[in-house]
Amino acid sequence: MERFFAILDKIKETNANEPKKDLAVALDTLMHCSPKRIVATFQQRALEAGWALVSQHNLVIDALASQFPRCRAGIYASRLNYADVIQVSEEILSTLRASSTLLDDAQRRHDLLEALGGELLRDLKTPEIQMIWNAAFDSVSSSINLASKEDGVFKKFFKTVTAGVTIAPLVAVSAALAVPTAQFQGHLAREHRFKAFLATSVMLNQVWTDWSRVNEAIVLPHLKIMFRLKSDYISNKMICVCDLLTTNGYSLEQLSSSRLLGERAKD
Repeated sequence: MERFFAILDKIKETNANEPKKDLAVALDTLMHCSPKRIVATFQQRALEAGWALVSQHNLVIDALASQFPRCRAGIYASRLNYADVIQVSEEILSTLRASSTLLDDAQRRHDLLEALGGELLRDLKTPEIQMIWNAAFDSVSSSINLASKEDGVFKKFFKTVTAGVTIAPLVAVSAALAVPTAQFQGHLAREHRFKAFLATSVMLNQVWTDWSRVNEAIVLPHLKIMFRLKSDYISNKMICVCDLLTTNGYSLEQLSSSRLLGERAKD
């Protein structure tokens, strides 16, 4: 989100006569803030975490089974299976339920941005784009007095609305959107479309800020608790394996000097 507004300020500072290319880059940047992309990545990482936990544990078990052949059958009983991979993944994904409402809000606003973005890309091909740009710049700069002098106009707009100091730009855009679309034609329609896009992008950023706060407060602590419980579960399995070794006459001192386990045991 910050990169998007930085690109807008860069365009204005350079007084580009043809901002089409930079605006297209800004739009492409903003489209990456998709809730679907976030959730898909979270699902991928959850599956990778489950697979890493199970596979690393099984590598240690296999090494123990090869080193202590008399206990092989009992040691193999401590192996985890693919169902455990899925279980870990599902437990990680379940933490997202705490922020599902915020994700739904983000998805609705992102869908609106996608719809507006498609129309804006067509607007970039029109000769009136510079007038649209100047009109949007004037409307934004006239309502903002916050932030440092070093900040660009659009970054000030971003900080002002995000901080909740003023909602005038959002109110103005909401009023414009409430008017039937048919009344906006040509240049006026393009101008309102650009203003609506700016306001919606700020509102999307507000959702992501709230979502990040929920993650810090709920999701991440729950993940830490879950993996601590998984660690205790595997530790108990290893204690059972150690009892099995001593019962069959093996010395536990052999475990600490074993080169077969190596870094796998640390993992």
